[in-house]
Amino acid sequence: MLRIGITGGYGSGKSTAAQFFEKKGYPVLYADPLAKRLMTEDKNIRSKLSTLLGTNTYNPDGSLNRQYVANTIFSDHGKKRALERIVHPAVLAYIDNYFSKLEQQQKKTFAFIEAALIFESGMEKMLDYVIVVSAPEEQRARRIAKRDGVSEEEIRKRMAAQHSEVHLKTKADFVIENKGDIDYLYERCTFLEQLFHSLETTK
Repeated sequence: MLRIGITGGYGSGKSTAAQFFEKKGYPVLYADPLAKRLMTEDKNIRSKLSTLLGTNTYNPDGSLNRQYVANTIFSDHGKKRALERIVHPAVLAYIDNYFSKLEQQQKKTFAFIEAALIFESGMEKMLDYVIVVSAPEEQRARRIAKRDGVSEEEIRKRMAAQHSEVHLKTKADFVIENKGDIDYLYERCTFLEQLFHSLETTK
C-alpha cells in the first residue's frame, strides 16, 4: 500500500484535493482535526500547552480555545515551534499506527494523510510520495476570507508563518497547480489517481 501525503500553503486547496480522494473511497486522515483532538483529549499535552500558552488555552468546558491558540502561535514564532514540539510526536505516532493497521488489512492500494506541516514535522519520512497543492497568493487569500471570515491582516500573518510554496515545491514528488475551479483541480487529482495505481504495482 502506498502512503501518500497531501500538503500546501494556507488556502491552497489541499483539503479539497484530499476530499476528492476520500469521495473516491480511499482512506484519508486529516492531520489538523487529529492534532486538535489530541490537544483536547491527551492529558499530558493539555498540561504542557497550558504551561506554554497560559490559562486561556482551554475554554471553561474543557474544549480547546482554537482562536486564542491560533492568534498566539501565529504572533509568536517561538511559541509556535514549542507547540509543534509538544504535539507533533503524538500526531506522527497516531498516523504511523493508522497506516500500519490499513496495511495489515491489505484491502487498500493507497491511503492519504492531509497535513499542513508534512515537511516541518518530518512526516515525509513515513510516506512514499508527497503531493503539494499550490495556488497564487491572491487566490489563496480570497478563498480564506470567504471560508474563514478572517481579516486580510490575519490572513497575511498566517501565510507568512508558513514555508513559501516555492520551498514546498522543491520537496514535493508531485505538484498540483490549483489555479482554476474545482473541476480543474479534480482533473489533476484524477490523473494522479491513475498514476498512483500504476506506481503501486511496482512497489
